[in-house]
Amino acid sequence: MVDDKPMLDGGIIDSIPVEHSMAVGHPFNVIVTTHSKGWRDNGHDRKQPKFIYRNYPRLRVLLSHRLEAYNRQMDLVDELETSGQAVVIRPEAPVTVGRMEKDISKLEALYEQGFRNGEKFISKYID
Repeated sequence: MVDDKPMLDGGIIDSIPVEHSMAVGHPFNVIVTTHSKGWRDNGHDRKQPKFIYRNYPRLRVLLSHRLEAYNRQMDLVDELETSGQAVVIRPEAPVTVGRMEKDISKLEALYEQGFRNGEKFISKYID
């Protein structure tokens, strides 16, 4: 709840909000992804039962197409990068850390990889 209003993380529906960024006038974007180039979610979307978010039927429908939307967004990210309309910061190797990862060494290694990627971006585009 935020100011007595129910809120959810917008990333559950719009994981990579680059289309919104472009729509509000940003012709060039810096995009940070959590997967290496070419990765797509090969899972299957599942229809959400009516008792899930029963007061928010449009959210339930969007959640039922989440993977499809995410993969479409990843296609757009690749297109924008290829056309020079975006720079993408992403892991260089496939990520082996799960959503609920508890292995500290894996988490630290991923953190270090992300830190190095950030440093490379800064030295290439900022310095």
